[in-house]
Amino acid sequence: MVHRNYFEIEADSYYELGLRKGELFGEFLRETLEDRRDSRRWERNTARAREFVGVAAANFPYLMDELRGYAQSARVPFDELWALSLEDEVGDFYYERCTTIVTNAGSLIAHNEDWDDDAQDAICVLRKKVGQLHMLELYYLNTLGGNAISINSHGFVHAVNSVSHTDRQLGLPKNIVARWLSETKNPDADIERMARLKRASGYHHTLVSTDGRIWSLECSATQQTLTRPTPPFVHTNHFLTGLAEFEGDEDDGFPGTRSRYRAASEHVRESMSDDGVTDLVSDRSEGRSRSIFNRRTIARMIIDARNKTAKVWLLREEGKGWITYGIDQLMKS
Repeated sequence: MVHRNYFEIEADSYYELGLRKGELFGEFLRETLEDRRDSRRWERNTARAREFVGVAAANFPYLMDELRGYAQSARVPFDELWALSLEDEVGDFYYERCTTIVTNAGSLIAHNEDWDDDAQDAICVLRKKVGQLHMLELYYLNTLGGNAISINSHGFVHAVNSVSHTDRQLGLPKNIVARWLSETKNPDADIERMARLKRASGYHHTLVSTDGRIWSLECSATQQTLTRPTPPFVHTNHFLTGLAEFEGDEDDGFPGTRSRYRAASEHVRESMSDDGVTDLVSDRSEGRSRSIFNRRTIARMIIDARNKTAKVWLLREEGKGWITYGIDQLMKS
């Protein structure tokens, strides 16, 4: 059994990948744009987004090719898809992403994806192949992806958590950086490259190899801090390093980050069963707004590298409960 909102794409190039996305998700994209165009801020946001095109194209032209294919196939203006894909980089809201937990010597990775409940229709399960690269991810429609949780065929899991910081600048949008990093085959080299990139803002990135190594990379626009934690490891939406000096108000879009961190840290164990981790990401002990599993949780994924499975729960299909997807072929490719 798979989710109704489970999709597969195969493409030879990133441009073709965009074309296939437009075929699958074009109707949703057009409906989203109809709603956004009613906002007085939409023209301003679209104009602001254009300022980021040059730096993105200079550094990651293949990702811009993908978006151009997406826009062409969906029959929408590229500028408007580009603005949507940047989300809060050019908008007025901070979005939550989210709670990440790593245990069992790095072989078990759980991630709760939090956003407004009306965003549940914007997320799906996507298995894609572009060239020789295979990936399975929680995918946000109208974006490039790579900004939730994914596993790639190079053997790396990538999970993203939003963080609040006050330093922002004109540079590479964080969703471009997240998508690029989701495809990593050498985290050390890519993290070194990230330090040289001029970024507009930043996420926290958890990278976990299928042999259990962990990279925890906290980023603001101008700074980044790498740690190499040992499991069990937890991250939510606040900095755990010296980058805390750049933090804004935690309640400005990130309610409950410390209560979620505290609850997850108190209950995670070095060795946990599948049921134990499932219970942990279902914890409601801090109430409807501040628990690990809260009223904004729209999707969850648990990746079990030892058993080569990814278990997914979607709010939009909550009646189906958890559905398990095999990742053994992906890990062999």
